Amino acid sequence: MPVPRIETSEYDVVLAADFGHGLITPRAVELMSKKSRFLSVMTQINAANIGFHTISKYPKADYICIQEGEIRLDHRNRRDDLKPLIKGLAERLSASTIMVTRGTAGTLLYRKADGFSECPAFAIKVVDRIGAGDARPLGDDARRRRQASAEVIRLPRQPRRRAGRADRRQQRLDLARGPAQERGGPAQVMAYVDFILKMSSAVKRDYVARVTAHDKAQCAEIAIQYGKDYWDGERQYGYGGHRYDGRGGR
Repeated sequence: MPVPRIETSEYDVVLAADFGHGLITPRAVELMSKKSRFLSVMTQINAANIGFHTISKYPKADYICIQEGEIRLDHRNRRDDLKPLIKGLAERLSASTIMVTRGTAGTLLYRKADGFSECPAFAIKVVDRIGAGDARPLGDDARRRRQASAEVIRLPRQPRRRAGRADRRQQRLDLARGPAQERGGPAQVMAYVDFILKMSSAVKRDYVARVTAHDKAQCAEIAIQYGKDYWDGERQYGYGGHRYDGRGGR
């Protein structure tokens, strides 16, 4: 069955979620970089590709969402200030916007027109962060298409010391204050939109049971053997198995 030809220039935004498993080939990278009206890229490092898969495989991108460890790997730089690394990447890939996620340290946004904006992590206690980085580019892309300014996600700068529970509680309260409040003006309270609960409650599968039904430590011990259970076994051990039912000419 021939692969359908897709013209990326026909779409407003092309989102490349590149996990480094070989599905996105060098030719695909070249076409997306040259033809896309607006290219949004995320390149994840994991145990299967670390050291061989960085954002520099893309010659150009309009928006980049990357984790701090990934941008440091790309620059081969562990300890220097992060901001010059971000500006250097933006210049090299002609990117107008770069979002760097930093785990418990929050996020750092860079836009050529606005400079840097920081946002602290909202969670006081992180239980399971799986999927958080993957979901981030989707939300940012939605804001970009609505032409939202950086102030939509901007919060007061984090203190240099490690934020305690009281600090983080205050940061959540400050989320309702816009830039006018920082300048001494009246508070501007943003509307609260609970889209996460609305979307999660519409899902048919019991995603909570997927997290709690199995012993994660035991599953990890089996998964890191990279044997049959990891590739073709049950979902809790890895990819979840493949059921070859004859489609695709097999």
